[in-house]
Amino acid sequence: YNNLLPGNSLFGSADQVFPRGLDIFFRPGEQITFDPDGPGGQAVGQSTHYSQTKGAVFDSQPRTISNLIADLTASNPAAEAAFNQTPGSTVVNGTRADGSP
Repeated sequence: YNNLLPGNSLFGSADQVFPRGLDIFFRPGEQITFDPDGPGGQAVGQSTHYSQTKGAVFDSQPRTISNLIADLTASNPAAEAAFNQTPGSTVVNGTRADGSP
């Protein structure tokens, strides 16, 4: 929607640099639990970090924000709050692709 406003025609374009709103802060990953690339390269027990420029970063924790964005059910407090604060919202009753309500 924002790209439709005057002066925003390039918002969301793949060939545009996304502006940073905050300073860069890379969190550490975890130690490697198996050898992902055979002899050489990364080894079991080696620490990983999101600032590294090659190899794999090990992170066993799911990304909470990704889960919240994908979960639009009433059991997600963020989705429920958004629903309750948006006038004209309606609940859509249906069945998920896996058959669950």
